[in-house]
Amino acid sequence: MIFRYGVAKGYCSRDVTQDYKGMLKTKKSKHMPTLTDHSEISELLQDIESYQGTHKVKYALQISAYIFVRPIDLVNSKWEYIDFENSQWIIPAKYMKMKRDHLIPITKQVKTLLELLLPIISNSAYIFPSDKNTDKSMHSETVNKAIRRIDNGKYVGRMVLHGFRVWHQLFLMKTNLELMSLKNSLLIKNVTKCVMLIIMLSTWRNARK
Repeated sequence: MIFRYGVAKGYCSRDVTQDYKGMLKTKKSKHMPTLTDHSEISELLQDIESYQGTHKVKYALQISAYIFVRPIDLVNSKWEYIDFENSQWIIPAKYMKMKRDHLIPITKQVKTLLELLLPIISNSAYIFPSDKNTDKSMHSETVNKAIRRIDNGKYVGRMVLHGFRVWHQLFLMKTNLELMSLKNSLLIKNVTKCVMLIIMLSTWRNARK
């Protein structure tokens, strides 16, 4: 782009970058595995309900089914971010790509899960603290490992923690919300990447009926 501008302005005679065209490999996007069929999603939610691991990991999985946050924002959240009175989950601007506070309305189900978790994790500032050091947050990979362990590896290669976020993308697209609403809710800059989700089968909402 710089050399093309230079040629147009007469600063240089040719775009030398064309000599290197095709030499540099373009990084391919890696899509996170997620379930899209409503019957499979429903089955996963039932399996999570029966999960026999720690309370915090189970609650992290259950809460992920209700909210939009990225995995890193989920595990790094602190109790001070939760406004129980106004039913809001507030992620500070300094942790967000767009550098503004992200306000997430929480459902009664999420509020109940957090209230159940609070007495168990009351010794840490983090909602999901590390087992080794409660002054640090749990790693998102801990939750991914839990997903892989469910029912002897049933969801290996089929679902990861980030997949819950895709469910919400599908839900918003299928309910015909405007793309701007999708962009604002998910805090993503390139909405066109989400448009292809429209052609994916089923929705998260059907699985929860």
